[in-house]
Amino acid sequence: MVLSSSIHPSNPFFGSILVFGLILLAPGLLVYSLSKEEEGELNLRNLIKEDNTILLTVGVLILGTAASLILLGMGAGGIENQAAFNSRMPYFTIPLALLLIICSTWRTLEVRKIGYIITAGFALGLATYGIFNDLGIHGFEIGFYIVAVAVPLFQIYSIGSRYSDKIYSRLSGLLLFVVGLLGIVLWSSAPSVAWPFGGFTGFLPRFIMTFLSSIVLISAFSAYKSENRNFVVLGAILGAITFSYWVGVILSVLALLSLFKSWGDFSSYGFSLSKLRSLLNNSSRHIIHLGLALLILGFVLSTFMPSQARVQGLNKNEERNALGYDFRLLGSGGEAKDIKFEHVYARLGIYKGERLVDVANISMDWWTGGGVTPHMMEQVTVVSTLREDIYLTPSSFFTEADGRKEAMSTSKFDSSTIQAVSFQVKTLPGMNAVWGGMWLMMIGISILIITDSFKVERTGKEKVERWKKEYKEEILHG
Repeated sequence: MVLSSSIHPSNPFFGSILVFGLILLAPGLLVYSLSKEEEGELNLRNLIKEDNTILLTVGVLILGTAASLILLGMGAGGIENQAAFNSRMPYFTIPLALLLIICSTWRTLEVRKIGYIITAGFALGLATYGIFNDLGIHGFEIGFYIVAVAVPLFQIYSIGSRYSDKIYSRLSGLLLFVVGLLGIVLWSSAPSVAWPFGGFTGFLPRFIMTFLSSIVLISAFSAYKSENRNFVVLGAILGAITFSYWVGVILSVLALLSLFKSWGDFSSYGFSLSKLRSLLNNSSRHIIHLGLALLILGFVLSTFMPSQARVQGLNKNEERNALGYDFRLLGSGGEAKDIKFEHVYARLGIYKGERLVDVANISMDWWTGGGVTPHMMEQVTVVSTLREDIYLTPSSFFTEADGRKEAMSTSKFDSSTIQAVSFQVKTLPGMNAVWGGMWLMMIGISILIITDSFKVERTGKEKVERWKKEYKEEILHG
């Protein structure tokens, strides 16, 4: 069964704590770790003195946005309209991604220049959109996507070019790279594709498996550099655990065989914290670049290739086709309060030919909030597949007791036995790339913040020790 979820999670309070707690926690940790002077006192001016804190400040903005969107997409927090929420995601993330391009590599002036050019082009495109009313924006968007994807991919390619003589270690890294990336994309967007045996699609299993896939991805960078074979072995084992529809298992075994073939090329220092910190810090930037490329790819697909259709009067004795899927009405149900039904749902079977894609519930709920007249509100149901997300929105239900009752009706249902249903179908391709890219950016920025925080703290301690040593030498010399 492929993931099918309503827009309202079972515990929105817990989800809200996760979302807003993480957004508040990340800046707090950043300020605490980066604003300390050598004596340990807080000094907020340090946040704007160092070049790398520009990256970390921008990173916190993106981290908070990505974390909230990822958690909301996994069913946390609760949102009123999933389709409208997803359609607005570019407005949250593209400006922050542009800032990240500008600040991501302070060592390379060319990257900054490209970032400035893209930012100026983005502003020009928006101005063109406003002046000519949508006559010039699409051409600009395509150019922006091409440049923005090319920059991170060039950064990623530069990793392996310095280690071209170690074929098997690079092959092992490439295989683990695919396993980690595939696991992140599948487990963050369509977990039942990654695990086709049923179940195991709740928030906690998805989070754990996505996190383990991130470790696999980091181990790929270690294999690329022929460093720490123990960490690479761990990555291969975790790659098999995440499964990823047999592909992850097979590629992880092949990566392990390639590792054994090049065993002597690898350094082995166990899980030394100092060595791992260096690996994490170096790989985090490339993870951010990769996440940005996936994010923009998902935006391209979901922006330019959506499809929409309407299914009218589907009853239990027939099958209707829309957007390449066959829909069947399998059953219905509801929840009553004082005889009247405040929650009514229809169970739809979604087929691709004879293959069952998913079973989804589309529903209407009695809505009393917002200072408006109480009414039946339609709920958007999202069905995630490997290729695209399917959005199902009911427009009317037909029962013997109520007749044809549309969404926004100001009366409750007298019966939950639905005989026919009308609904809208919308598909958005590339949403798995969007969720996977957001997760990668969130993980990469988190790693960068943590490792750079340790680096700042260690540098401060080293300065104090050096000053003490110089002071003693001066006194003794004197």
